[in-house]
Amino acid sequence: MMGLTLLYNHMTLETDSPDVYISARRDPDDHSKLVLTCLATGFYPRDIEMNIRLNEYILDNQMCSGIRPNDDETFQMRTSVKIERNFKGSYDCFVIHSSLTEPASVEWALMRNHRCGYGAVSEQISMTGAACADTSDEELSADGSTD
Repeated sequence: MMGLTLLYNHMTLETDSPDVYISARRDPDDHSKLVLTCLATGFYPRDIEMNIRLNEYILDNQMCSGIRPNDDETFQMRTSVKIERNFKGSYDCFVIHSSLTEPASVEWALMRNHRCGYGAVSEQISMTGAACADTSDEELSADGSTD
């Protein structure tokens, strides 16, 4: 009977678009680098593709958490990559999911003067904004706040 209940719960879930967040923190092992992290959460069904890109090219050496369950029967995934702290370019999280009508992008702006810029994303994603680079060890989210 339990198997039928679980099957029924999954059948009643509609597709949920991912909430996508991007943040950066100083690499603890190399202060000339940042660790840029993308988090997609709250999506259903399970299959998703997410990459960190520089100037629209997928970066190598990304570390991925794999897809993990949330308590509400949706899923999450985290991807990180080390980047040069002073390198100028356009970094973004690029997400493909069946709930989206087209791939979505959440941009992260690396700025030396710590002023936040503007980042545009697909309207299906609830996250907008850009992050600022900082020299502290605090993590910066895409809206410029610290965690």
